[in-house]
Parts: sequence; structure tokens; C-alpha cells
Amino acid sequence: MSGADLNLALFTLALTACVRTALWTVHFRRLKGTVDACRPSRLFMGRYTDAQIGRAVRLASRYIPHATCLTQALTAQMLLNWAGIEAKTLIGVRRNEKFEAHAWVECGGRVLVGGAAESATYSPMLTLEGRPPAI
Repeated sequence: MSGADLNLALFTLALTACVRTALWTVHFRRLKGTVDACRPSRLFMGRYTDAQIGRAVRLASRYIPHATCLTQALTAQMLLNWAGIEAKTLIGVRRNEKFEAHAWVECGGRVLVGGAAESATYSPMLTLEGRPPAI
């Protein structure tokens, strides 16, 4: 793992923990506002690709208890916004024997976080557009 990848992994681990805690303690509307407010940062732009961010989020979620799909999606959206990479977070629902929900992030026409096969079985209900303006 390169120094840049290690830095991203450690930062993502801390951010995932913060997002998980916020989902337990803060109203979703406020958390969504925080995600939306993330703008490109000179510390992230051009340093990381969408694939690196996706890997870092999946890795961090293994170490944070209850890092659900929503936790992972919001974390990824924040990092992608800071990196200046256009992406969108979708929250979908389905009804089998019970009502279920799932969150995932799409970037460049593919599912980056949340699993493409699983995401395809949900009907999108809410989309959080992440179109950060250029610096």
C-alpha cells in the first residue's frame, strides 16, 4: 500500500466512524446538508481516483461496527465531492416478504459502493446528487 493509499485508508476509517455516529445521533436532513456542503478540496483533488475511494470505503466498513450501506454511501459521497469527482448516492426500496432499503453510489455509469447486483434489485426512491463545482 502506497503512502497516499494509507493516508486515504486512515482518513476514510475516521470519516466512516463519524458518519456512522452521525446516523445514530443527527437528523438525516442535517447529515444530508453536511454531505451536500462538501466541496472540492486541494488536499483531495487529483490525488485519488473513484476506484481508490471505493476501495477505501469498503475497507473501512470492515472495521467500523454497523457500517451499513447508507454509512458507506454517505462516506463515499463526501470523499468523491472533496476529490471533485461527480457521483450520486441513491437510496432504493423493495418489497419481498418485508420492506427493505439499500443505498449505493454510482460514479461514471457504474456502481462504486453498494454492489451492482444487489442495487439492481431496488427501485430508487431518493437521489443525492453530488456535483461539486470546480475550484
